[in-house]
Amino acid sequence: LENITGIPFPKGTGTVTKCATRITIVRSTKPQKPFSARVSFTLREVDSPFKDEKEAILHKSMEELQDTLERLNGCLDRNQKTVVSDVIEVSIEEPMEKIDVVELSIVDLPGLIATTVEGQSADLVNSIKAMVKEYAEDSRTVILAIMEAHRDISNSRSLAMAEAADPKGERTVGVLTKMDLVEERTENNVLQILNNKRKVLRHGYYAVMNRAQKGLEDGQSLEEARNFEEKWFNTAGHYKSQQHRCGIKALKRGISTRLFDILKKGLPKIVKELKHSVKETRERIVQLGPKPPSTEAEMLLQLNGLINSIHEKVIETTKEAFIEENSVPTLWRCQLESRKEFTKGVRGSVIKKFKYELIEMPSVGGRKKSNNSTIDKLLEENKFSDVIIREKPFPEEKTPQILKCPKGTVVEVEDNGCFFSGVVTSLDETSGKLHVTRSDGKNSETSIAELTYFRQFKVVPSGVIENALYELGMKESKLHSLILADIREHRGRELQGFPSFQVFLKHFKELSSGWEAPMITFFKSMNDSFIATITRILEKECSAHPRVKSFLSEIFNEWFERKRKVIHQKLEIKFQDEQSYPMTENHYYMDTVAKIKAERMKKYLLPHFSGNGQMELKQVQQILGQLIESWNKGRSNEDSEAEYVRDFLKAYYKVARKRFVDNIAQVMRLEYLDKTVLKDLRNFFTTKSFKNKTRLFVHDEDQILRRQELKKTLASLEKGLRRIENN
Repeated sequence: LENITGIPFPKGTGTVTKCATRITIVRSTKPQKPFSARVSFTLREVDSPFKDEKEAILHKSMEELQDTLERLNGCLDRNQKTVVSDVIEVSIEEPMEKIDVVELSIVDLPGLIATTVEGQSADLVNSIKAMVKEYAEDSRTVILAIMEAHRDISNSRSLAMAEAADPKGERTVGVLTKMDLVEERTENNVLQILNNKRKVLRHGYYAVMNRAQKGLEDGQSLEEARNFEEKWFNTAGHYKSQQHRCGIKALKRGISTRLFDILKKGLPKIVKELKHSVKETRERIVQLGPKPPSTEAEMLLQLNGLINSIHEKVIETTKEAFIEENSVPTLWRCQLESRKEFTKGVRGSVIKKFKYELIEMPSVGGRKKSNNSTIDKLLEENKFSDVIIREKPFPEEKTPQILKCPKGTVVEVEDNGCFFSGVVTSLDETSGKLHVTRSDGKNSETSIAELTYFRQFKVVPSGVIENALYELGMKESKLHSLILADIREHRGRELQGFPSFQVFLKHFKELSSGWEAPMITFFKSMNDSFIATITRILEKECSAHPRVKSFLSEIFNEWFERKRKVIHQKLEIKFQDEQSYPMTENHYYMDTVAKIKAERMKKYLLPHFSGNGQMELKQVQQILGQLIESWNKGRSNEDSEAEYVRDFLKAYYKVARKRFVDNIAQVMRLEYLDKTVLKDLRNFFTTKSFKNKTRLFVHDEDQILRRQELKKTLASLEKGLRRIENN
């Protein structure tokens, strides 16, 4: 390598080379430009021995380069137990006028060893093998399998590794060294190798003779060593037939030819990779952002552009149709999802206390169906609720086969031609008999097969019989009982029978108290979404300006903390107003009151007109008169008043709940998505950053060096690409 490159490598005994050294030699494209060399590093070790070195060390002479290489070799302590994966990169530019320059990239690796000695790591042998294998397997590498000429070729470790990395021998060149040590009468063995007859290599072997230890001690120069080598081969008669494969010049020509063939074959791929590297390097330069401004005007201009860009990106996330990259939810989408959860939370808050609902479930088929797995599955899925089962009646000629009818099931039974709704209060599983409490207050004993109406519902929440009775109008609700107790305890100046506004207000506050928790959850969800959106945009837009990003993040937190307190105060006022000042002009309120009363009347009247027979008008009028006369018979004034309060409460609760949901949703949209709010944030950014502009654009030396390094890399890549395309 010393003869090929002209670089005097450090020498010694044992394993001197302990890391890879890559030497790249090019001829200058400019006339009269002197020799130059540049040493840099590819650091792979966590605690690299070269970590304190400069990124690039420049040299004007070969002597300076030699001193640097020897010093770096000293960094790799001679007593170091193993090799390191760092790479010393040496780039040499030879003068254009120099005739014998061969443009190559050469890698010097630690020599292969068979075993370790005292003070060396036990894994040194395998570490060197792994390093050599890594480089040898590169498909663009010419492998120099170096072996001593006076040794048996069958014992060559380098040849064995070359064969493993290059089975077809397309990249392997054999090199015989120490030709002067070949003993007399063994020259023919060496000649057989040079003639490629002993161990055949596709590209054959070359013979060289480097400076011996004595020559080094006597101060023999490289030029003198090359002349001595040339004279030696000219006078060594045994090798005249292979003169074209003897000497360092022949080896350099052979390597150059092999490398040219490899590169020519892989040129399309090389061009593609070069173009990709050019594109990637340009992108990395762009990511560093524009060159830091130096004047005040430039600083203000750059800050203004940056803040406007951030503002536009935030505005985009508030638009209904906007979709962010990587499926990241926009502020608009976050607001929609949070609002749905908020609405659901408000609606569900009262169910836990007073409201019992029958929610219709999917149909499970007709009575004739013998497979009960669907019902069993529903019972299992709803084990914390109660499944009420009902089904439409079938024609009389079909025998019903109902599979499940637990306690609490709402059923319809027939009694002397009249049909009554009822609730199963008990079940004799042995006989299959059901005890049903009917809507007319009477009890019936029947069987599953005799039921006339059968459908499936789910009761929310649990409570089985009590809940089902309440839904059928057969029992007063818990809410009614509480209102009645308050009317009796807190009667004011109003006459009996007049609805008490204070009782109404008290129970409305209790019912609506559950709204606050989902409102706060909505508020926190919007806070988190807004912070996450701004943080994400700052990260992306300010990636090239870490100081600006850090500063804007800091002042955003200041702005948002103030904003958060204002929003929280507005929400609390909305909640307190809704609880403290009941008011509505919405006709839906009184329409709902009327509907509630009508439904109650229907439940009271209709059971008395069940059956398949016909009634005369006079008989109907008589029954209606009796029913209306007995409508409130036996009920106390407080009981009627409690019913009025409950009706008004139910109706107003629906109106107020819808209004509250809309009002809170509007506050959230205005405070987080409105352009006025986002404009205020932009102005805050602008004012604060303009005042601190000089400290935001302090020149970062590391970033300047990175930019310079990337630009040099880009220039080198573009130059190489032009040279390939032009040739």
